[in-house]
Formats: sequence, structure tokens, C-alpha cells
Amino acid sequence: MPNGTLYSQLHGGSLLGIGNWKFEFLDWSNRLRIGVGVARGLAWLHHGCQPPYVHQYFSSNVVLLDDDFDARIAEFGLARLMGSRDSNDSSFMNGDLGEFGYVAPEYSSTMVASLKGDVYSFGVVLLELVTSHKPIGVSNAEVGFKGNLVDWVNQLFSTGRSKDAVDKALVGKGHDDEMMQFLRIACTCVVPRPKDRPSMY
Repeated sequence: MPNGTLYSQLHGGSLLGIGNWKFEFLDWSNRLRIGVGVARGLAWLHHGCQPPYVHQYFSSNVVLLDDDFDARIAEFGLARLMGSRDSNDSSFMNGDLGEFGYVAPEYSSTMVASLKGDVYSFGVVLLELVTSHKPIGVSNAEVGFKGNLVDWVNQLFSTGRSKDAVDKALVGKGHDDEMMQFLRIACTCVVPRPKDRPSMY
């Protein structure tokens, strides 16, 4: 894709170390369009396919961007068809949990991929879009902070400083309320209990 991956656009490089894409600052309208496009793609996999697909390896590095920054989901090598008996569970192949920083917390103990696990990964991507931080490295966190992006945003919410999570380059351009709504949606996707996460639909 002409604009590479979402990861490369947000963080200036590729997790895979390949690709030579042009980097542009993504304004809020592009970020919102990417978030909605990705949501539609995952909703189709989860609810439009029979049986549903679990991506299992969803991250900003598998979101490809075309000329207009419309999102396309790639990397279906680990995608799994859900069994018709139970649309919530699917065993992992070869114990592959997915990409570090995007893996739902329950995966380490259950070793079971689920639609709600994809929702968690989607929430992390939404947090990347609104904060511009990598999922495992928050550059402007307080000294001594040892968590990931989800932990950092949760800490800000719990102390009444949720606005501090939004990328400062995006603030004050007429979309602040929309960005806070986007941030709240992201946070509902990354709650610890899978049952409390929304569906992609």
C-alpha cells in the first residue's frame, strides 16, 4: 500500500523493519477515518462471515493505508475460523499469542483466541491513534512508570487527567470532544474482563 502501515505512519518505522514509505502527519480526520475503517473490517470478520474469523494477530502493523489513508486489514496467516459450536473460543496454533503490546491479558492464562481478544487489540490500536504512543512505550509518562499504553491511559483516567492522554498536536483544532469520545470507546475495548468488552458490531 502506498502509505505503508498505520504503525509506520504513527511511529515512523515498521515493526518488521521493511518498507520505505512516505510519512505524513495524520490529522484527526484521517485518524478517525482509519479507526472507523478498521472497525468495519473487524466487524465484517466477526459478524459478517459465517463462521466468524478471529484475526488473532491484530495490531497497527497489519493495518495498511492506501493513497487516501483508507485502512485495509492484512496478515491473515494466523486468522482462525471459529467453530460453529462455540463462536467465542478457538485454540491457538503453536502457542502464538500475537504481537506484544496488543495481546489481551486473558490469553496468557487461557491460551484461547477469541473475538473479544481481537476487540482488545483493536482498542490498543485506537489508543495509538488518539495518543500517538507505541503500545509498549509511553515516552511522556511520569518518572518511574513501568506499564504499557493501556496502563498509562487507565492511570490518567483514574486520576481525572484523561485529556492528558490525547496527542497534544491534535488538541485545540475543533475536535476535542470527538477525540475524548474516541478515547472512551478505546478504553471500553481494553477492559480486563473479556465479557465487559463490546463486540465489534
